[in-house]
Amino acid sequence: MDVEIIDEDENPMLHRTDVRFQLTHEEATPSRL
Repeated sequence: MDVEIIDEDENPMLHRTDVRFQLTHEEATPSRL
């Protein structure tokens, strides 16, 4: 599984950093139990 950060913005009003990312998962989705 790979995580690629696309964009990062400071949000001083809420005291946080907003992050946009893309997740790549090449294997099969695990089955539910």
